[in-house]
Formats: sequence, structure tokens, C-alpha cells
Amino acid sequence: MKLEIVNTREEHAEAAADMQRACFPTLPEEDYFTAEHYRSHMRVFAEGQFVALAHAPDGVRLAAASTSMRTNFDPPPAHYIPFIGHNWLTTHEPNGVWLYGIDMSVHPDFRRMGIAKLFYAERQKLARRLGLRGELVAGLLPGYDTHRGMSIETYAARVVAGELTDPTLTPQLRSGLRFVRLLYGYVTDPRSDNTATLLMRENPDYQGQTMIYHIITQAAWDSARGGTHYSASSLAKEGFIHFSTLEQVAGSANRYYAGRQDVLLLEIDPGKLTTPLVYEAPRNPERAHERFPHLYAPLNLDAVIRVVPYAPDEAGAFRQPEI
Repeated sequence: MKLEIVNTREEHAEAAADMQRACFPTLPEEDYFTAEHYRSHMRVFAEGQFVALAHAPDGVRLAAASTSMRTNFDPPPAHYIPFIGHNWLTTHEPNGVWLYGIDMSVHPDFRRMGIAKLFYAERQKLARRLGLRGELVAGLLPGYDTHRGMSIETYAARVVAGELTDPTLTPQLRSGLRFVRLLYGYVTDPRSDNTATLLMRENPDYQGQTMIYHIITQAAWDSARGGTHYSASSLAKEGFIHFSTLEQVAGSANRYYAGRQDVLLLEIDPGKLTTPLVYEAPRNPERAHERFPHLYAPLNLDAVIRVVPYAPDEAGAFRQPEI
């Protein structure tokens, strides 16, 4: 039997929808993708949708389907259904830096044939072709249902360590995805205690933005700009100065400066810094998939290329700056 991975087309929508219940028998009815949902996915982000076709002597059958969208994953969502636009993918961010794998449905008749590995390879190629930061996946833990003598944290840790095998997490890890953390309440699946895993695979070719950015108030900038170096309060408290990539700026501003009208952005050339940057995950475990630029020294101000006013919208929310 020959397997072929192609982008999802209109004629695949009905068969893909019919396959959902066979693949995920414990999901609530409202969580299943319908044929109209699949058609919406194709309209919103056609290149992120794939199906596996099984070619046999008696004809061609749809064996599996894969759904994805682009996102900045900022802030991390509480539950996946609103996050994916209630199955319509209307929350797809055309300029998002992550390829988020929403669904991978493999019909029971075609499991253990390497289809998931083929899909993950296609997603990886797409993330590279689009120049994205990488891939994110939130997966179920269906094997936990038979290991309830331990906590779900222990179960996940033992699967990651290779001591146990999970029908979903184990193939994901073998495909090169890295476990980040658990997402409690992210799904409605009793087998997994409504808990999902967050996994990631970074794109080694990702270039990102050349410049980095520091959010500062007008008063703080007025005090600093007459000197040669700037020391943010975080340098004394945490040991480093916080910076953001362009994609991270809005999330940082909304977390710490929501509604403020006195905010500026310092655009900084990393090549002019006298101390190298360190890219690290924040201490908040909910943001463990991120890597923020940190400077473990005062900022030499000759690395500041320009200073840009940064105002929130009428609702007090900051948007990604157009720089």
C-alpha cells in the first residue's frame, strides 16, 4: 500500500469529518471537526492542512488528516477550543512565528504505518519554508487512563524518560518534538484528566528579527539618555535587563504596561552591545516555550539605534509595533 501526503482539498472534507469520531471516541460532540470546519481551514491557511491518502488496488482511501495554523501563542491560551476559533481557525495569525499543530487524526485502520511521522515531517518542512521560529503542539495523554495509580505529572515524566509508552506522546517525542510542560484544563478528555502536553521543535534556520527591543517609560528614558549606560531596575532585582524580539514586544507590554500612555521602545542593535545577550526561558512556567533576550550588564546606550513612541489602542491594549 502506498501512502501519499498532500494538502487538503475540498473533496477530502467530508471523509476527514467522518473520521473524527473513530479517531477520538471520547471527545465531546462539539469538539469534532465538521466538513465545514475543514473547508474553513483551507480558506484560512491552505498550506497548513494535510491529508494522507492510502493507495490500494481497490482504490484510494483517506487515511489521516492534519490541521495547523500560525500563532504567536501569546498569551498561552487556557483552553484550546477558543484558541482555534471554536474549530474554524479564525484565530489564525498570518504573521505568527509558530506553526501550531492543532489536530492529527489517523484512522484506526491505518495506525502503526508511520503516518504521524510523515505529517510531522511535512510540518517541519513548512515551518522552515515559511521562516517560522518552529512548531508547537498540544497533545493528549490517552495512555494515562491505564496508569491512574500515579499522578499525571509522574506519568508524563516517565513517558518522556522512555520508561513508559504513550500512544500519542511517545510518537511525538520520537518525531523530534521536545516536551515543555503540562497544560491543565486545556482539553476536554477524561482519559488525560483534561490535561494536554505542550511540545515544541525549534527551527534551526530561524533568523527572527535582527533588532531587539526594550520597553521603557518616558521618565526612565529622560533620566538615562544623558549618560553612557542604562541600568533597569530588573538588573538589581533579577540580575539582568529584559528585552524582547519584535514578535514578543506586545505581549511584554500588555503584561507590564497595560493602558499606559508614557511608554517608549528602545530599538537596539545586538551587534553593538558590549556584553553578549543570553536567550532564556522566563521564570513563569506557562511561558517555558519562549526564549527572551536578557542582558546581564548595564545597557551601553550607543547600541540604541532609535527611540520609538509606543501607545496602546483605545481599549488600552498594545499591538505588535509596525517597525
